[in-house]
Amino acid sequence: MQNKIKYRPDIDGLRGIAVLLVVFYHFEKIFLNTKFFQGGFVGVDIFFVISGYLITSILFKELKSSKKILFKDFYIRRVKRILPVLSIVILFTIIWGYFIFIPEKFVFTIKSATSSWFFFSNIFFWKQLSTYHAEESTNIPLLHTWSLSVEEQFYILFPIFIFIVFKYYRNKILISIISIIFLSLFLSTYASFNHPSANFYVLPSRVWEILFGSLIAYLEIFKNEKFSSSRFKNFLTFFCLILIFLFANLANENTFHPSLITLAPVLSSFIIICYCKEKNFITSKILTSKYLVYLGLISYSLYLWHYPIFVLIKNLNLHIENNYFANALIFSSIFLISSLSYHLVEKPCRKKTLNFKHVLSPVLILTVAIILFNFKNFSYLNSSSKYKVELRNTFGQLSKKINCSEVFSEYGFCYLSKEKSKNQIDVVMLGDSVLNRIVNDLNDNLPANKYRVVNLSRGGSFYTPLGKYINLKNGKNRINENQDKHRTKYLEENSKDKIIIIGAKYRQHFIDYNFIYTNDFEKKKSLIELMFFKESLFQIGIKKALSDFEKTLYKLLKNNTVILLYPFPEYKTHYLQSAHINDLLKNKSNLQLKPLTINKIEHNKNNLSIIKLFNNLEHKNLYKIDPQNIFCDLNNCFFEKDDKPLYYDQIHLTEFGAKKINQKIISLIEEIEKK
Repeated sequence: MQNKIKYRPDIDGLRGIAVLLVVFYHFEKIFLNTKFFQGGFVGVDIFFVISGYLITSILFKELKSSKKILFKDFYIRRVKRILPVLSIVILFTIIWGYFIFIPEKFVFTIKSATSSWFFFSNIFFWKQLSTYHAEESTNIPLLHTWSLSVEEQFYILFPIFIFIVFKYYRNKILISIISIIFLSLFLSTYASFNHPSANFYVLPSRVWEILFGSLIAYLEIFKNEKFSSSRFKNFLTFFCLILIFLFANLANENTFHPSLITLAPVLSSFIIICYCKEKNFITSKILTSKYLVYLGLISYSLYLWHYPIFVLIKNLNLHIENNYFANALIFSSIFLISSLSYHLVEKPCRKKTLNFKHVLSPVLILTVAIILFNFKNFSYLNSSSKYKVELRNTFGQLSKKINCSEVFSEYGFCYLSKEKSKNQIDVVMLGDSVLNRIVNDLNDNLPANKYRVVNLSRGGSFYTPLGKYINLKNGKNRINENQDKHRTKYLEENSKDKIIIIGAKYRQHFIDYNFIYTNDFEKKKSLIELMFFKESLFQIGIKKALSDFEKTLYKLLKNNTVILLYPFPEYKTHYLQSAHINDLLKNKSNLQLKPLTINKIEHNKNNLSIIKLFNNLEHKNLYKIDPQNIFCDLNNCFFEKDDKPLYYDQIHLTEFGAKKINQKIISLIEEIEKK
């Protein structure tokens, strides 16, 4: 009993604030267009400090009283604390994922569940996602478990590390903690500029936040620091609480985080934990309010449950925007479920009187089940009768490879036609993954003796020989500049007449808020410019990108015929997923589902600057095709025809959709040939 930490309701109150910030951040991101809590992810940083303080306090008390760490007891406590609720959340996610997800999303859910259960989901999501803040992240129900993985990786390693230091270098504990804090803080600051995605997820760049909590524990237990109160400290703790809320409001996805900037909320949490023991402090009175304390008590359950439920509701494709009753219902449900989870699962499983075998048995069963799931072939789902036949015929198309007959570049640029003759006209696909999805069908339907299809398209990469795109955070290139050099080499060396088809997800290239276009290859943007003048650089970059595109186009038109595809209508989320859900729920008369269309005016508004430019382009060798004429009527753009999906996800076409656009392209090519 001597190693037990004295309960502090103020810390549970701080936990309550941390979990609310995270929940509000995720709710805004998934359901609302507001940005009041756009930096609410800072709640995780507060969790790290609190966790570091509480767990390290237990370890240090053991070391001080018995000169050893009871590793077995420590890890049993962690298992009883973490795994029961986590196992139920994972099972819940897998079960509802099976029923509502299309096959590829369900398989991804299984993989993410595995990474969450074995505490490497931070590594998994770092490798799988472009960034934590990306739109795609709002469809991944277990994404939030990355922080749990960071903590558990720390608690697997830290007790062993601190025991070795205590045993052999007892007077070096403090300097060890401080040294790691400085090293990790330096690493995170460097990585926030140079490797922002990895920096967000991995333990080495996060450990300094946890160790700030460990530092408090060391000072209290080994130095008997009492952190005495004063009027100034009363004001200081209140100021720190305000600072946390300001950070949650002002920080956003472009903030260099974690880094030196993150010291603001981390140090604020550090100071609050140190000095909020005094009950008369205004901050203490706020944090010890029964509502915040209760939120702190259920914070682990609330953190685990809220995100899968949010993602589930989003994927039901319900029309609940600006529906205050629906929003209130969502919030009520997550708090009710979390409260039940805390009282019925979390709290009973943490009791010392509970036989560990009662926890271990289901844990081992789930472990074996998850391992077996990863060896199971789920390809049978592609033909499962739970999906309508039109969807079944479409699954897996996005992963099909381009039918290259001869690759001539390390970037996958290739010839598709097997026949070769001097009289063939090269039909060159010059774009991104949008064209990659139609190139096979085009090659299959063009006469091989007349045309040789050449693919110069690459996912995420648009032909910009006069400029490049640099990351908004660090000034690094979005793609390897050699890609455009390879494209240019082909275009210039193959001097015979060509038909060049240009098409892309133009908004991603011309108006991508994570990148700045620049046509100065030599001069690098300084970090000062990127930090304080990024908006003006971005706006200037848009104008340059559009202007340089026009110059590049006219250069190509000198010796070639160009077919310019206007912007494709974009669905708001993964189309096949939405189509499956609408099919699943269409007979539920009380549910108002989002339509599987978008407003044509909205499409034109989103692409206004691009459409305006394209409309003004004129040349005798320039031909234009507007996908609106295929996929839209007078008012709306649609993504299926005769129940057959035209689109796979937001913008990539199915094979059926590819045939529709290629009919126009082939018809135009035949028209050009007659001239």
